[in-house]
Amino acid sequence: MDRRVSDGLRTTLQQTLGDTYTLERELGGGGMSRVFVARENALGGDVVVKVLAPELSASVSAERFTREIATGARLQQANIVPVLSAGTSGEISSYTMPIVKGESLRAQLARGSTLSLPDRLTVLRHVARALAYAHSEGGDSPRHQARQHSAVGRHRRGHGLRHRESHQCVTNDRQRRTA
Repeated sequence: MDRRVSDGLRTTLQQTLGDTYTLERELGGGGMSRVFVARENALGGDVVVKVLAPELSASVSAERFTREIATGARLQQANIVPVLSAGTSGEISSYTMPIVKGESLRAQLARGSTLSLPDRLTVLRHVARALAYAHSEGGDSPRHQARQHSAVGRHRRGHGLRHRESHQCVTNDRQRRTA
């Protein structure tokens, strides 16, 4: 990634977010977006800001990104990380979600950690609940609805599965590293 493009996006995004959020660092990106960690200034918590990557905006429909935001905002379930806010300013479309601290399932497995059978069943049960809920909210199939919310495509590989206190949750971005 060209550092000048990254710095330019960061500056433009910070201007778009105004005083509400302070960008801290970029986590990376994938697909059609770039992901940043920001501090929500009024309450002092960390959030993830997902933004349609300008270098992809010509080839990726802004409508598709807007659909992803709307789908994510509609899904309110304990195993799915919610959308907190969304907006568009100029050519920048973004939304925020709570940051989920913890190691991804993929990272756990990559460092050689294995899950016991009860832990595997727990992960499967929580992901199945998230997918069943997403399906109940609309879409052709659980897989289609989950793809709209970026749940299955990345989560088969464990990117977006995070342990959050007593349960696993599905994120709709690639929070590879956390605070």
